[in-house]
Amino acid sequence: MPKFAVYYVPPKESEFYRLGSQIVGYDVRARTLSEPGEDLKKLLGGFEEEWVGHCRPYGFHLTIGDAIDFKGDKKDIERVEREIEIVLNCFEPNHQFELTMRKDFVTVYRTRRGDAIVLRYDPNDYLKLLSTLIVSCVNPLGTGTGYLERFRKDPAGYRLHHAHRILNFYAPYVFDSYGPHFTLLDPYTGSSHDRLVNIFHKMFRPFSPITFDTICLLIQEESANWKIYREFYLNSFPKPL
Repeated sequence: MPKFAVYYVPPKESEFYRLGSQIVGYDVRARTLSEPGEDLKKLLGGFEEEWVGHCRPYGFHLTIGDAIDFKGDKKDIERVEREIEIVLNCFEPNHQFELTMRKDFVTVYRTRRGDAIVLRYDPNDYLKLLSTLIVSCVNPLGTGTGYLERFRKDPAGYRLHHAHRILNFYAPYVFDSYGPHFTLLDPYTGSSHDRLVNIFHKMFRPFSPITFDTICLLIQEESANWKIYREFYLNSFPKPL
C-alpha cells in the first residue's frame, strides 16, 4: 500500500546531508543509491549492506509525521498538501523550527529487527507544535500504519496512552513523546557499538543547532524507495488570504 510522510530532509548541498546519505545508502533528493567512500568505510571499520537494510529506503531524514498508509489517489495526496499548508500558514513567520544536539547525541536503540544507531536532537517549542499539528491534522487523512496493524493483531502489552494514540493518530511516539532523530544504521548487526557511537559523535557534532528552511512531503509507492513529492519552503508562509 502507498504511504506518505512529513519529514525534514537537510539541504542537498550540506555536508550533513552528504555524510548522512552516504551512510544510509540512499540519496532521497537525487533518488539514487549511494555508499560510503573508502575513507569512510575505513573509519567505520568496514561496512555491511545489511546494516542499513531498514533505513535505506527512507533516505537521511528526521520524522515530523510518521509514514502513513493511504489509498494512493491523487485527490488524497492533494488533501494532505492542503492540510500541511493550513498548518504552516498559522505559524508566526519569525518563529523558526530548530534542533539542538542532545547530551545523549548518538544513541543505540533496540528494535524488533535488532539495533538502530541514531542522532538525537531536542526540538524547540515551535517544532514540537509543528509535529503535534501534523500528527493531529495530517495523519488522520491516511488509513493506518504498521503500528496499527501490529496493534490490531496483538493489543496486549501496549501502554494505554500508546493504544489511544495508535487508534486515533496511527503512531505511539508523538505529542509529549516526540523524540526527533536521524537514523544512521538499522539494523546494526555488528559488535562495535561503542566505537561507532564515538565515531559518529565526532563526525556529526558540528551540526548543531539546525534551523529548518523547508519541510518535505514524501511518498512511497508499494515497497519502492521513498521520494520527495513536494518541498514546502518555510519563508513563503504564511500565504496571503
